[in-house]
Amino acid sequence: MHFLKSAIPIFINTQNFPNPQLMASLHSWVKAARLRTLPLALASIALGGFIAAVHPAFSLTVVLLAAVTTLFLQILSNLANDYGDSKSGIDNENGWVPRAQSKAVK
Repeated sequence: MHFLKSAIPIFINTQNFPNPQLMASLHSWVKAARLRTLPLALASIALGGFIAAVHPAFSLTVVLLAAVTTLFLQILSNLANDYGDSKSGIDNENGWVPRAQSKAVK
């Protein structure tokens, strides 16, 4: 997971991009998607694919479609969680309250 933190700034370099505001916005969306949660979401699909590979009716296409669906659902869940946190007031003006402290805020 540590490689994701070092790789993202390479792809999202606002200084060399023609429109820094657009790039900053893209960076915010990538951050909100919480890419570090995606490998765990894909783990169950990978395990299911490996187990199903011994069956004669196995289809790699189905496994890949399941993986893409899982990625989109995980990202959607992360964005919905952030939206809910901001609407309920858990997020503060400085960014966010750590998850362990969020129950103490109310």
